[in-house]
Amino acid sequence: MPKKKTVKKEQQMWNKFLVTMDFTYRLCGSVPQSKEIVRLWLDGRKPTKKPDDAKPIEEIEKEVIEELEQIEEKTTLGFMKDDIGLWVRGGTIKAHLKDCSNQIKDFVGIKNFRAKLANSVYIEEYKVYLRNGKRIVQQSCNSYEQPVHVITRQGPRNALKIINYVIKPTLKFNLMLLSEYKELDIEAVEKVFDYGSIHGYGGERGLGEGRYTFTIKEAV
Repeated sequence: MPKKKTVKKEQQMWNKFLVTMDFTYRLCGSVPQSKEIVRLWLDGRKPTKKPDDAKPIEEIEKEVIEELEQIEEKTTLGFMKDDIGLWVRGGTIKAHLKDCSNQIKDFVGIKNFRAKLANSVYIEEYKVYLRNGKRIVQQSCNSYEQPVHVITRQGPRNALKIINYVIKPTLKFNLMLLSEYKELDIEAVEKVFDYGSIHGYGGERGLGEGRYTFTIKEAV
């Protein structure tokens, strides 16, 4: 009688963890909602006969637009939204982790830490909804204006960002960790979140927005 072959148990490829990010104050939107650039239409105001010493209408229009844009240009930043509510892309959370891992690579002491994290950590959901308790957030709480100063070919320009935000929302998602890299375990990922919780996620991080606390546990 032929000897029965034993089948080697297949190694589990992914370890799944449930991550909860509780924001301590404001989570600011960073997705452009609209960009209102003032355009002054002069065609309806130009005289029927051009004066001899008048500038071309195209030159006048350019001067007026450039002057107005220095004061009135505004960009609104907010969140993605569908019929369910406000959401952020899972890819932006991974980008947050990659950015943070690069800052603490020497502290963690794992060779090629950022590259290994980029290739072994994924967010399962494409859409991660903003929550308030068990309810999904339907709209931003409020907004504020932030001045922006940039240098263009025309010289210094002033603009205003209108930033939509949500107070103390929660993001809850599944994090997939490739089991191949033994040195990059969930403890190493927790260190990335430790740094990220102070660094901040979302818009206006340089002003201290987007800070959070977090929990990580094995997903059922």
